[in-house]
Amino acid sequence: MPHLSIVIPLYNKEKEIHTTLKSVLSQSFSDFEVVIVNDGSTDGSVREVERFADRRIRIVTQENAGVSAARNQGIREATGRYILLLDADDTLMPGAFDVMKKPHTEDLVMCSFIETKTGGEIYKKSIHKYEGVVENPFRSLCRKELFVRIGSCFIRRDWLDGKEGFRTDLRQYEDDEWHYRIMDGATIYSSTECILSYNRGETGLSRGISPIEKDFVSTVVLRRVRDKYLRCILGDYIFRRFARRLQIGDWKGVRRIYCNNPFMITYCAVCCVYRTLLERIKARS
Repeated sequence: MPHLSIVIPLYNKEKEIHTTLKSVLSQSFSDFEVVIVNDGSTDGSVREVERFADRRIRIVTQENAGVSAARNQGIREATGRYILLLDADDTLMPGAFDVMKKPHTEDLVMCSFIETKTGGEIYKKSIHKYEGVVENPFRSLCRKELFVRIGSCFIRRDWLDGKEGFRTDLRQYEDDEWHYRIMDGATIYSSTECILSYNRGETGLSRGISPIEKDFVSTVVLRRVRDKYLRCILGDYIFRRFARRLQIGDWKGVRRIYCNNPFMITYCAVCCVYRTLLERIKARS
């Protein structure tokens, strides 16, 4: 049984997977396996993986079913004590696994990361505010003291037993939905060590948007959320997604989000109007 299982869903990433795998295999901590889930790739992605003559790499092939199904399959195949999910176009920093040399008993070990634009320019740094066990994970997320992303979180394999995997009916922000579920009730260690370079790629209006039924926001109803800090996190997320769909004229999505959380949307809209009026009054005076 290896200490770590690195699970990588792979679909048509022929140009990126070599760099991603190289960043994994060059780690100084070597007690790990790499589970590549080939999600029905039609390019040379698998051929690129097979170029690495490393016995720690295992390829699992399935018909194309989407990234969530591929991640779920990878988790089932993983044999390590801790699992790290990594996207096929992201890279690990040198020494990324060193944080796991320490004896951890926590369910999740969450690390810092950076986001890069196409071309490698750093877009944003998400560095945790402190090192150690987290008392209230959702409070720390809400206060921007803690961050979470695929590829930056080591998850104890036993903690996932009996828990539902990624929702295969979602195509947008399905990773956030999953993270919030597995964080609920977990013991979490926060590391300030930056282990991941997340490839942000295209941003803004150029990015595609899924139908509302496949967006995590369509499932969020704040009155059902118990934790007050998670409600704040989701409230901010809901309004941003509402504004985004309003911006592109997705009226079906706008109606769906409003019907799920009418009070919250109305309150935020009134606050925005009030703030705009105050700014105009100050400008005239």
